[in-house]
Amino acid sequence: MPWLNKNNPPLFLHRDDGSNVRLGEDNMEIPDPAIPVEMCELALGTYMTAWNQVEQSLTFSVQMLLDIDDLRAAILTETIPHAAVRDLLADVASHYLKKSDQAALSKLMEELRGYSGIRNKLVHGHWTIHIKLDPKTKKPTLVHWSRDSMVFNKETLYAMMDQNNQKSQHLRKKNQFDHASIIREALKLRPFADKLTVLVKALTVSRDNPKEQRSQHQRVSPK
Repeated sequence: MPWLNKNNPPLFLHRDDGSNVRLGEDNMEIPDPAIPVEMCELALGTYMTAWNQVEQSLTFSVQMLLDIDDLRAAILTETIPHAAVRDLLADVASHYLKKSDQAALSKLMEELRGYSGIRNKLVHGHWTIHIKLDPKTKKPTLVHWSRDSMVFNKETLYAMMDQNNQKSQHLRKKNQFDHASIIREALKLRPFADKLTVLVKALTVSRDNPKEQRSQHQRVSPK
């Protein structure tokens, strides 16, 4: 993967007219990326479509566990952050679910926390073109697009540039997503959404707590 070393300042590359990339104040002629940025944008769209299914499953979970109608559940999940929704479900579960069901739901909420972090990086990231230079000729030998999350800490930024340590590899994996990695993340979301929906449908109210009378609101499970 193309990285500048500590002896060179970080240079942010951006598209100029669709064919050239401006490098600081100079133009560098580079080969076309194997996967154009338009295909990367399609991959990001695929990811967001899959994320929508996760949000539908989360709304369904709120609807069932809070015993409210689908409209109120949608308003809640669209208004408050995911972290608050997860805390809300955990609190409700602690009062009305069996211990085993609480544990199962808690495990999925922790999994969701990780997916939410990746989603935020992809949504709020930016497209960056990465160039690997030949050490002798200083000419580009590899070019590809990546969706990079914003890194504001200077030490972290330089650590990511250093190819020769495991920390940099870990940081890049967490903060940079090429076409293939975006697709891989998207493929994880639909199975997760299905698992959450199936679990919530099967949840049982604990006998240790009084059962409240169920309302007659219609429940619509995600397709």
